[in-house]
Amino acid sequence: MPESAPEISVCLCTYKRPDKLSDCLKSLVKQSFSHPFEVIVTDNDSHRSGEKVVYEFNEVFQIRGIHISYLVEPVQNISLARNRCVQAARGNLVAFIDDDERASSHWLETLYQILLETDADGVWGPVIPDIPESFPEWMRRSKLFHRPILKDKSAMQSSSLRTGNAIIKRSLLGMRSGPFRGKFGRTGGEDSDLFTRLQKKKFKFVWAAHAEVIELIEEKRRHLCWHVKRGYRGGWAYSLKLVENNGWIGGFCLSTGRIFPASLRSALLFVKNLKNPRAAFYQLAGELSGHLGKIGYFLNVKVEEYRK
Repeated sequence: MPESAPEISVCLCTYKRPDKLSDCLKSLVKQSFSHPFEVIVTDNDSHRSGEKVVYEFNEVFQIRGIHISYLVEPVQNISLARNRCVQAARGNLVAFIDDDERASSHWLETLYQILLETDADGVWGPVIPDIPESFPEWMRRSKLFHRPILKDKSAMQSSSLRTGNAIIKRSLLGMRSGPFRGKFGRTGGEDSDLFTRLQKKKFKFVWAAHAEVIELIEEKRRHLCWHVKRGYRGGWAYSLKLVENNGWIGGFCLSTGRIFPASLRSALLFVKNLKNPRAAFYQLAGELSGHLGKIGYFLNVKVEEYRK
């Protein structure tokens, strides 16, 4: 007799982080969600560094009645890895979580209930940073790693549409080939690209304030160069989207024309946050690097994150 389809498919991509993958899977097996769901792990490492971890969890997932599968996307490209996950999904809904995150026990249940209560097409939740003790105190006190928090059940802002904590109707993901575009596979931004385009089609996306996941902040993020590179990649992707929507000349004019007022806002924010001057400087450096990234797109200067 064929296995019945789950209500939710949890898509989890990983790359050479077996310890973090293990912690994420531990949190998924403890979910309070009462409906059937599956977990799909796609390893973007051709050497299959995550396979042993998934194999070790097979039994405990089986005991809970949760189907877990392991796939490999050998081409290092985060978009292709996400696509492989989505293509294997059998649920009516697809949830996304990253391999460096741990879900609260009520995570899936809360996303699901908010989706039903609001008749939404997709729901997003907060990502709470877990900052290591090794980070300097000024950085631990800062908001460098915090993401915007919205009112429960409020409409989503496009800047918060990411895959780190989300659930969406699978039918929406089938509206575009991929659905994540490979051109963002080394720079990042593939998730906001997809979800923002769907949002513009008037699909209803809302916020679930209590569907938390915890993100372990990696050691490399304490360094200024990480913030600079991240800002640059964001600016690069920003210009790419403007060019696609407005043509090369239109995109160039829009992107470069917005640099001065955005830089002015960054400077004013820097002054406002001088109570923690080092954190203010890190934020300013990242934002100014983002403006450089906007110009760098037109000069064909790319910074790739998902490449090691």
